[in-house]
Parts: sequence; C-alpha cells; structure tokens
Amino acid sequence: MKCQWGQVIGHYYSVALILSFSRPATLVVIVEFDLQKNHGVLVEQVLATKALYIQAGREGDSLKHDVNLPKVILEVPETDFGRKIWNTIHNRYTTEKMRELGLNRADAKRAAKQYIAEIRKLGTVRMGSPHDLSKNAR
Repeated sequence: MKCQWGQVIGHYYSVALILSFSRPATLVVIVEFDLQKNHGVLVEQVLATKALYIQAGREGDSLKHDVNLPKVILEVPETDFGRKIWNTIHNRYTTEKMRELGLNRADAKRAAKQYIAEIRKLGTVRMGSPHDLSKNAR
C-alpha cells in the first residue's frame, strides 16, 4: 500500500489521504477529512501515530458496536505534507473559527495556536496495559 496526502479541488477546508493498494487487488481509496466536521483531530492523530485503522461499515456505524469486526491498520509515513501544508490549513481554519467567536486577529491567532497544541498533547497520551493501570490504581 502506498499513501499520499493531498486536497480535493474546491474543498478548501479538507485534506485527503489517498491510499493505493496493489494486493490482493488494485484499488485506490480516498479518505477525506473535513475540518468543518471536526475531522482535524483525526488528521492530527494519524500524523502523530503514523497509522490509521480501516474497518468496513455503513454510514452511521459506530466502532463501539462493531469492535470485534475485522480491521486493518495501515502505516502512514511522515511526508512533507504532514508538518508543512497541514499546519497551514489547520492553523488558517482554526484562526478563522476563533475570529467567528469574536476574537480579534492577534487573539484569534494565539488562541488557534493554543487549541492546536492541546489537540496534539492528546495524541501523546498513552494508556498502559490493563495490568499497568490496575497496578497504578492501588
């Protein structure tokens, strides 16, 4: 499998992960992440973990109800997109959202930077095994 980040023409506040499979069948999948639907957190997690789970389902399905269904984990290597283009898109969108909340330009930029930093912090939180958790709870 090969992957590449990009944007769909005309979709200003979204990014796409293009997945090209060669086995067992030739297939191209485009997964679009829309910032207007709060998918920015997902992109941050994919970039932080360098991985993505894919699981078959239908619209409206929830992982918590289908946790035992087969899934595939894909490696998503670091690319120039990750910290150059994505940072620009995410920062621009988040700053505009902060402006819509009534902040002036300087405060909106500052708030956007803080917000994105907090999202990235969440991506570094790792839970231990159940054994580790029960040991720490004592």
